[in-house]
Amino acid sequence: MTDNEKMIAETLAVLWADQRPSIDERVDCLRRLVDQGVPAGQPLDDARAAAHKLVGSLGMYGVVEGGEVARRIRDLLDEPRIDMAAIGLAVAELRIHVVQGPTGSTSGGAGAGSTSSGTGPCVLVIDDDPVILAALDARLSHDGFRVVTAESALDAWERISEARPDVVILDLEMPYVHGVSLLNDLRADPWVGDVPILVHSGHETSELLDACLAAGATSFVSKGDPLNTLPAEIHRILTPAT
Repeated sequence: MTDNEKMIAETLAVLWADQRPSIDERVDCLRRLVDQGVPAGQPLDDARAAAHKLVGSLGMYGVVEGGEVARRIRDLLDEPRIDMAAIGLAVAELRIHVVQGPTGSTSGGAGAGSTSSGTGPCVLVIDDDPVILAALDARLSHDGFRVVTAESALDAWERISEARPDVVILDLEMPYVHGVSLLNDLRADPWVGDVPILVHSGHETSELLDACLAAGATSFVSKGDPLNTLPAEIHRILTPAT
């Protein structure tokens, strides 16, 4: 591991400790559904939201296997007939991975930046999950990008007018408005125009990818991918073709 990679890992370890209460609450939400035993109503909706957010956040912090277990739980919760026994076993496995903490790769072979000065291109990150925003802010700042964050569509429009970003990273699961609708609106706005928009989502179906590309997305990165994938992709789309 290079000195640069060690610095990134140390930063994410500190952030992981700060964000553990939020991560634990999401796991507890799944545990409460298992204890309830009846997958219905608001507890089921809350559990689905918790599983989705865990899919996006755990891999970023290096809890790679935990992210895969969260993905399995999310898929189980979306089944027409929900197997609570299978979910209970998966939640127990998930808890073990969270307690063990970061063990997977969060860096290595990433973007070209190696400083945290934040004086490079401006990246606007739109995501309603503060756990993910913290990880992306730290990682992209370390790669030299100037990072601006927004937790809602309303915040996003304010940040766009203030920061005039060079790249937009857009989550699809947003409150009040779906990311594809926001993507359409961004593409229609003269302040955004041809600014690259990179969709960052925990859902990776071919139908969703087609919808994003049709709405004007420049690129798509899964939240399940290692954290170094994003800065590498940003560098790629900002580098003129030769």
